Amino acid sequence: MRLTLATLLAYLDNVLEPADAQVLHEKIEKSDFASGLVMRIRSISRKLRMGAPKVEGKGLGRDANSVAEYLDGSLAPERLGEFERLCLESDVQLAEVASCHQVLAMVLNKPAEVPAAIREKIYALASAAEAARLAAPNRIDGAHASNGTDVLATTAGTGAPPLPPKPSTASTSASMLAVPSDNGKAAAPEPVAPPMPKELEVPDYLRASRGSSTWIRWAAIAAIFLLAIAVLRAMGPFDKTHPIAKMMGMGPEVAVAPVNPTPVPNPNPNPNPVVPATIPGPPKPVPMPNPMDVRPVPGETLTPGLPPVPPVTPMPPELPSNPIPPEPMPRPEVPPLPVPVPGSIPGDDPVALKPVDPVKPTDKPPLPVPPPPVIPANPSEMVDVGRFTSDEQVLARLAVDPKNNMTLWYRLAPRSLLNAGERLVVLPTYRPQLTLASGVQATFAGESAFRVEKPAKAGNARMTVEYGRFVLTSVGAMGGHVELDLNGITGVVSLADADAAIAVEVRRFLPPGVAAEKPDAPLIRVVDLFATGGRVMWKPSEGPAIEIPAMHVTTYIAEEFPRNAGPFEPPAWTDAKSMSDIERRASLSMEADLRLDSPLDISLNEQAAGRLVEVRSLAARSLAALDEYAAILAELNDTRQYSYWAGDIDSLRQAISRSPASAGKVLATLQNQRPQNARLIYDMLLGASDEQLVGGVASIMVKSLESNEVDVRVVALDTLRRTTGLMLMYRPEKPLASNTTSIQKWKEKLKDNLIINRVAPTPQNEFKASPK
Repeated sequence: MRLTLATLLAYLDNVLEPADAQVLHEKIEKSDFASGLVMRIRSISRKLRMGAPKVEGKGLGRDANSVAEYLDGSLAPERLGEFERLCLESDVQLAEVASCHQVLAMVLNKPAEVPAAIREKIYALASAAEAARLAAPNRIDGAHASNGTDVLATTAGTGAPPLPPKPSTASTSASMLAVPSDNGKAAAPEPVAPPMPKELEVPDYLRASRGSSTWIRWAAIAAIFLLAIAVLRAMGPFDKTHPIAKMMGMGPEVAVAPVNPTPVPNPNPNPNPVVPATIPGPPKPVPMPNPMDVRPVPGETLTPGLPPVPPVTPMPPELPSNPIPPEPMPRPEVPPLPVPVPGSIPGDDPVALKPVDPVKPTDKPPLPVPPPPVIPANPSEMVDVGRFTSDEQVLARLAVDPKNNMTLWYRLAPRSLLNAGERLVVLPTYRPQLTLASGVQATFAGESAFRVEKPAKAGNARMTVEYGRFVLTSVGAMGGHVELDLNGITGVVSLADADAAIAVEVRRFLPPGVAAEKPDAPLIRVVDLFATGGRVMWKPSEGPAIEIPAMHVTTYIAEEFPRNAGPFEPPAWTDAKSMSDIERRASLSMEADLRLDSPLDISLNEQAAGRLVEVRSLAARSLAALDEYAAILAELNDTRQYSYWAGDIDSLRQAISRSPASAGKVLATLQNQRPQNARLIYDMLLGASDEQLVGGVASIMVKSLESNEVDVRVVALDTLRRTTGLMLMYRPEKPLASNTTSIQKWKEKLKDNLIINRVAPTPQNEFKASPK
């Protein structure tokens, strides 16, 4: 059984079979994240001041129907991952789902039972009250009047229905005994309920449903109340713009536009336009060109009472040659909205909010759209060496602008021809496909940098790969040849069969604790050639040819001779399904907004300030692939991005190990943004050897967990996690007060000298053994 949020809730509410519950129990014990999630669910479920989503909320995480569909198991599979992610990011959503699941488990598995004694006692109370009413001397519907006159005879002529007969004399006299009062006189007789006749007793089969009518009445009242609320909400928001508020004289004040000294013709020929009657909707928000858009948080509402925006007067169709500029209208100042930390709700631990500075309006004209990139008109570099065949993938091209003597990154248009010698970069999560001149198809996976060159031999294809991952496959024919330069290792790959394919990974390994920014940094070159199918031949420039059997790998490490091993399962990155649904949606969303006529750094910076957290992270990592690190370092200080910090730090570490020049740019950007903590963060990104950890680096990392700076805590925890494989329930996005217990556990590990590398760092990749 898989460990998901749904199965975890079922485990907590004891609705699983014993065998499944035991399996989940073992998985929870082995996972720090699952154990922490169990404690978190139990904690937030007991909070008295925990908020709840709005009844009328919209969207996947706020709509009550989404919760119902998820608990019922009818939520669409493609929406399950996003819904569970929203629950894990918000305590309010997680508490809602957990509480609803607990209530359903109690109701469905253990129906309410009412003891028979209590039920009989309640029925007896109703019977006694009815008997007392019938025995009252001055009751209106008595069988005899108080003066002894026969009521039946009295009502006979009036057409009224006959009343019930009077109880027997014996029972009446026994129940109407006079009790002497203090003055010796007989007090008013106290009625005693006569026994209920056998034929008037309630049968047993009706007693269980005796109160159904009361519940029906209450249900009807509740339905009418909810219907009234829905109708009022459909008429408008519950504020001063609501029609009911306007009828009561509580409507919003109408802003009067300033008088324009220059007469402006009315573009509408009707002097008295009639506004069609529509259901009033919420007022349009004041537009603010704020690049740091705020992500909505469940339960968040905007501050009411913003000053109204003056209406914009339409411009005349023709202006005089020297118009007098009208006096500019005063723009209302909108206070900056606070950026809430995910997971913080009323009653939870207080978290400091960081206000976002609004962008001040400027009088500068907008920047012109830069011209399309210009490729140097060198005939030797204009050779057609292949074609970019993907439609929804992103491939960056370094183009030269001779007018400004600049090189800029532009997006390569789909179905474009590839020119020999131009530098191409693949952005994270994208998988562009190229059809090379030799008929071989190359599919890149994730961050990669390469050039397609003019081949040395006719009929071949040639590529120079600086770093990255790609798969070469035959396209309909056998015998394709590709000349490869893999970061200095050169040779020719031959795909001997029609189904032959080879997966190639080129990277550099940086030993922990080594200063990567120095020109003589010992970066170790690692190249893996993995044959995923068919017959693959590798002929290096120096040495004999090597046949790589299917499911075997040939590895180059530094200057050593190649090693052959296998059989193994293919690397996970060779399959497009290894990418998560969130990454796939973020890739499609960002790809649709990347323009062809604008430099990529401009478009990516716009995406890095967008609303969707997954797109913001992808844009920041893409800028890092282009050697720009300001956005990704800013991510580490944004608590809304805590779900993507691990991927951001991975991209930073890959950039540092890419080359000394890239490592120097990371350090320079840190010194520019975080001058006080730049060296501390950079050194933790480098990692540490066992000797360095014991010598004091581990103590610095544990002490950094108590820092007031978010990015310091984030990098410290990530480095400790990679070193020891533990997290000890530490949450860097939470206040320090909520991490006291976790920090104490880390100090105990430090005291016992247990903060060391659990696995010795090695440049060699690990492959899973093939079952065949």
